[in-house]
Amino acid sequence: MISVISLISDSDYRRGQLRLALPFCCECGDGLPDQLSLHVKSGCVWIGKYVKGSFCIEGLEVMMKYYQLKPYYLAKLHYVGGDAFSVTFYTPYAIELKFPIVTDFLSSGGECAAVQVDRLCCTFNYNAKSNFVGLFNLQIQSHHLTDKPYTKVLCNYACYELGLTNSIKYIRPGFEDSEWKIKLKWVDGQALLSKNWLNFVQSAEVVPGDIVTICSTLTAFKFKAAIFDRKIVYEEALGADVSGNNTSWENFFKVSTFDSLDAAELELPRVFKNNYGYTLGDILHIELGSGYSTNFKIVLQPRRFMV
Repeated sequence: MISVISLISDSDYRRGQLRLALPFCCECGDGLPDQLSLHVKSGCVWIGKYVKGSFCIEGLEVMMKYYQLKPYYLAKLHYVGGDAFSVTFYTPYAIELKFPIVTDFLSSGGECAAVQVDRLCCTFNYNAKSNFVGLFNLQIQSHHLTDKPYTKVLCNYACYELGLTNSIKYIRPGFEDSEWKIKLKWVDGQALLSKNWLNFVQSAEVVPGDIVTICSTLTAFKFKAAIFDRKIVYEEALGADVSGNNTSWENFFKVSTFDSLDAAELELPRVFKNNYGYTLGDILHIELGSGYSTNFKIVLQPRRFMV
């Protein structure tokens, strides 16, 4: 069985399509019929149109609304044969999608604003591609969102982790393509953030209960923000099965980069790590396909997944 990975871009989301990898289309595309059936674990079957010239499956707008898919969600398609694919979806948290029960799905969804797409991109990159760049987890409280000239958001420990001292006058948090310049005001050793902090979190639609993971960059005092919405934070606190599979296991993925290959280590995605990391033994056995398997060592504090 051949598997294909399709990362949903902003344009794919707006067009209601999944793009197939060119090597798969070159190998199997000529044998695919114009109408394809996508079989989801929940038992639903969705019909899409295969467009050979653009190497994509179109006509999936209703499916995307039903499962509340957005840019930087990922679809894993297993080609069963004929017109059939079995499909698994993954969230920007790099874990398998928990299928929602949608009662009014036709009114859900809609286009994402550019800053929301950027937010999803940054969250995807943090969970799926980056390793050990998270500096501090800030759980948003109501008093962080006050409409004041300056607001106390960062505790002294957060400032220490971020390398902030009273000589620092500005920080620049943001996502992949957008950032906000926030002035710091130091009062009795405490860092207060200017009103542009509120503009940042409101633009990102951050609400109380969300967690903002502040990540390092190569530029001093410029930080990227990966945002975990309060629903998944609440499920983590309950120790819930966020995979939606009614099993004790949760599927996740991680992208190998040149940096991770050079370091020979990978960081587990946060949600999987928090729910299952401390139940794993010291050695993790992984089947890589074609009969090949290998062992990885689990290292605590920080929790790491390395060769």
